[in-house]
Amino acid sequence: MYVDQGKLDHARHTCNDAIGIFREQGARRGEGWALMVLGDVARKMRKLGDARSYYNEALAIFNSMGDRADQARVLNALGAVSQGESEYPEAKEHFEHAYAIAHEQESLQLEGRALRGLGDVARAMRQLSEADHEGQVLPQSMGIPRAGARLPESRSEPTQEPAFPLRRGRLEAWKERENLRGLSPGSIQGTTSY
Repeated sequence: MYVDQGKLDHARHTCNDAIGIFREQGARRGEGWALMVLGDVARKMRKLGDARSYYNEALAIFNSMGDRADQARVLNALGAVSQGESEYPEAKEHFEHAYAIAHEQESLQLEGRALRGLGDVARAMRQLSEADHEGQVLPQSMGIPRAGARLPESRSEPTQEPAFPLRRGRLEAWKERENLRGLSPGSIQGTTSY
């Protein structure tokens, strides 16, 4: 609940308290869930290394218990972390493993999450391949180290469209593109600064 409300510090403190209680009581599944939520908090805070650690701890607990559905949940989360780090082959493996477990468990929701992750990874890998093939220079703000917008050859050439559609961070990508060109946002005639 706190994660969805954006109260990440409160969520983190609550989970840490819960982990202590679950460990005292030997409630392994509760501990695993609290670790999974800590991973979600870290991921929202863009602390992907921390998120990966929490998810791996949770996965170890769920593996030891034979809890297949929660294994699939954590594997989907690990896929999202790997995707956030632009580690697409690793993300694909996590999503494929999550899908196999979800299918075995007949969990349509978890299957759907895994399939969406696989689709996102396939799209990102295809776009990177196309951008690399076309020799495009792509800004960091897109979340993919070499992905974004093609830069014009000179200041007189109009700004070109992105190499692929942006889902979020459009303003940041535009600002980065303009800064790379040596311009400040709003300095181009006919543009609006946000």
